[in-house]
Amino acid sequence: MAKMPKISFPKLKLPRFGKGKASAGGDDPGAADAIAGRGQAGGSPRRKLAGKHIVGIGAIALVVLGGAGFGLWQFLGPDGGPAEAMPETASSGSGGTGEIDVPTIATEMPDGTIHFGPRAELRLPPKPKPGERSGAEPEPAATRPDAAPEPAQPSEQAADTPQLIAPPQQQTTAEAGDAAVARTGQDGTPVPAGEGQAKMAETPAPAQETFVAPPAKAGGVEPPQPKAAPSTAVTVATILPPEPDYPETPPRYSDLVTFTTNPDPLAPLDPALTEKAPQGDLPRIGSDGREAWRHYARPVPESADASKPRIAIIIARLGPDEAATETAIRNLPPEVTLAFVSTERSLARWVTLAREIGHEVVIDLPMEPNNFPLNDPGPNTLLTTVSDKENIERLEATLSAASGYVGVAAIHNGKFVANREKLLPVVAAVKERGLLILDATREGSRQVAAMATQAGAATVRADVILDRLPTRKAIDAKLRELEQTARATGLAVAVGHPYPSTFERLVNWIDLARKAGFEIVPLSALVNKQKII
Repeated sequence: MAKMPKISFPKLKLPRFGKGKASAGGDDPGAADAIAGRGQAGGSPRRKLAGKHIVGIGAIALVVLGGAGFGLWQFLGPDGGPAEAMPETASSGSGGTGEIDVPTIATEMPDGTIHFGPRAELRLPPKPKPGERSGAEPEPAATRPDAAPEPAQPSEQAADTPQLIAPPQQQTTAEAGDAAVARTGQDGTPVPAGEGQAKMAETPAPAQETFVAPPAKAGGVEPPQPKAAPSTAVTVATILPPEPDYPETPPRYSDLVTFTTNPDPLAPLDPALTEKAPQGDLPRIGSDGREAWRHYARPVPESADASKPRIAIIIARLGPDEAATETAIRNLPPEVTLAFVSTERSLARWVTLAREIGHEVVIDLPMEPNNFPLNDPGPNTLLTTVSDKENIERLEATLSAASGYVGVAAIHNGKFVANREKLLPVVAAVKERGLLILDATREGSRQVAAMATQAGAATVRADVILDRLPTRKAIDAKLRELEQTARATGLAVAVGHPYPSTFERLVNWIDLARKAGFEIVPLSALVNKQKII
């Protein structure tokens, strides 16, 4: 048996770094000396490519060739033809930047027709191989702007015809594209989806060009048709005009006209509903079961129509600003309930004056905010860091600052309101005093109101905060929201603050609301009327 010839491979010896030391014979220079050409007779340079350089060049070549091959594969696609076309971007109004998430308004189909409507994904057939004839030949006549659309092709060509895949039905109108969203014109009327969409495209399409549905697939199954998005609901204001004529001058307290309603004082203080305490007089439930919130409430006139929607309005944070407080008491109708800051030194005087005009009164409970003690509501603030007994003492000190009010208001939203264990004893103590609780921590808040309802206390919650943005336009928008809530549920509660803009818009709106069939009622008229839990 023949033996294989012995193959010997040359040994690859990598040069060492640094200057090499001469060997015993003095003829073996180091790597640095070899590169520099030192250590040879005559001093001539010795240029020799090291093995590591060959390995590096080979690795770079493999990376370059691999990247080029991967890019070519991505371009041609797994079938050897062009990869699937991405969703159209050139006609989406983005200037052909290639951003996929830009909605499409006008899409030009391969047969020359134009599709107007929601953004859709266009899938093209594979590129025919050389020598093969495409199943659908483009018609030059269809590409002319003045040409009428061609009829659908027979079903045997459906395999090569581009299919328009409509977006899923659960897609929102914003996701379906700008052209499918029902818009509102300058006159406030809704513009149906599909109308005026050609104007949004950079190149207006001729009026006679319409979308031609793709032919049926094999088997007689019709392709899905894109559906126009439903028109969005448009709210129509029935009290305030769509575009009110606002004064150019900023609102001022002195510009408000005093209501001509004659003063209608509330029920006088009843000693049977008062408890003597070291802190001062405290409200209590009478021996006959009478509660303070019922006795000191402003009665609803017997002429009031119970079938009309009822609205209660509360102005909170009164007391520190004397001009604002005086204006609220004398210039707002007596049906408006007034809420005073409990730490105000003149609290008793303000409460007495408000009750003489006919306003129901509530006082603000100081509660620990999130940024306490940087924001400190006052010396009797209810805290999460003290015992329940101390919080009850703080509550009683607050309640003893005045007399004749119907309840307390939770205005501050923060740590104390979020702590149910600390809040529950306070709610129970307010109930035992025969007072109502107004939850005005935020719009639609149910934290305090739900706990008061579970405890059996009289409670009301705010539906709308009128002036988080105290501008005329923003306040009017909130008043429209208040009207819609009252029409939908039969009642609504709004909370405002002592801003000149708030007073101005309220005086204007209350007069219009009464003419439109709304009843403006005091806060006590809506106790336990709302759906809390």
